[in-house]
Amino acid sequence: MGVPSWFLLSPVRSSVEEVFVKTGNLRGLHQFEARELARLGRDERSGRLEFQDDSVRPLRTGEDPLRIASAWDGLVVDYFSKSIRASLYLYFWKWGDSTGLGVEIDDQVPFVEPGGMAQGEWLERFMCSYVQACGAAACANGREWPYALEPLEPVQLVSRWQEEGLPQPPSRGFYMVTAETLRADDITLLRQRNDARANRWLRYFQTPPNYHVLSTWSRRDWWAA
Repeated sequence: MGVPSWFLLSPVRSSVEEVFVKTGNLRGLHQFEARELARLGRDERSGRLEFQDDSVRPLRTGEDPLRIASAWDGLVVDYFSKSIRASLYLYFWKWGDSTGLGVEIDDQVPFVEPGGMAQGEWLERFMCSYVQACGAAACANGREWPYALEPLEPVQLVSRWQEEGLPQPPSRGFYMVTAETLRADDITLLRQRNDARANRWLRYFQTPPNYHVLSTWSRRDWWAA
């Protein structure tokens, strides 16, 4: 089964510029180097937001993607993380008064083991930090959430779990929801509907200040250390 490489975040009530700045420290921590920039634009006939292949351009060292993309509907930046020697693609797009967000990863990212980390640990740690830095209420990554430049509605994510149950083995994925969206009692009931094997596969933990996390990526309980 292929690696689900697309992480869709719920929109945040901030401008693209504000979110980009808020996540700057995290990009610096992981030594993100901006290599390429592409435009997200509206299709003239459908009105849908799409990746524009012919807009891809290299970025010179120190060049500011926001300055180039200030008039665009959205942008995607290809970052090479020197801390893991792999690429991640950060998406930002305008959605009414909010900003839509997505992260796409190279296939090797879930399997890197920098600094003695377990496989998948870096990915879990980064996504927990990134979702929180963006201020998003939810994040979904899995085969049931394919690539799409549309916002994730946190209530939609929770409703799917309540109707269909939590994702089952061998599905891989990562999910993050605030306690305001999903109460502790509700996540307990959802997990009780799973058998023990499924709960060992889709591990549950909490991260500050108030996020529930369900993930299959790391086998190490790094949050409890």
